[in-house]
Amino acid sequence: MLGFGLSSVSVTVECARLPENPEKLGYRFPGLYMQAKRPTARWGRAIRERGYGHAALAFGCMTCAGPAAELRFLTYNDMPRQMLGATIGDHEAVDRIGKYLDNGGNGRFRPRDRFAFRRLSWREAQKLIHREDVWDAVGELAYALQEGLYDWPEAPGQATSLIPGSTARSIIRRAGIAPLGQE
Repeated sequence: MLGFGLSSVSVTVECARLPENPEKLGYRFPGLYMQAKRPTARWGRAIRERGYGHAALAFGCMTCAGPAAELRFLTYNDMPRQMLGATIGDHEAVDRIGKYLDNGGNGRFRPRDRFAFRRLSWREAQKLIHREDVWDAVGELAYALQEGLYDWPEAPGQATSLIPGSTARSIIRRAGIAPLGQE
């Protein structure tokens, strides 16, 4: 994630009535990161020109890292793993690259299997999130985001906390994690 550049990271606390019991309220915590334009464009060009390689795998791993962290958190805390609705955008982003690789970049390079790319992206994200230094950085980012959430909604509604990319990058660096390609 650091290698792509972050312009911001945010988390939202949404309070809504539960579909199975409208009398009860439930919370969900969708997260969002915004990529800086120049690094994103540079990596996008590398994917379009070369296809499968470091840029494609880094993008897939970065995109799957959020859901992988959520899965680890839910599993560790013995909570239900109902993530599909919150990860649709992540699936679509990885599948867009996978489809491009699958059709060989419109004849620019040898086609690669999109489903293998999805599995590899997910596996690499899981391995990354299970590294203790990365998990510590995820915790520090979560703590920084949580500090911005003073009042959780007690009725249906939402509250959002946002930290700038420079703060997120400094947290990641303090955890000892190098930018992609500089490990």
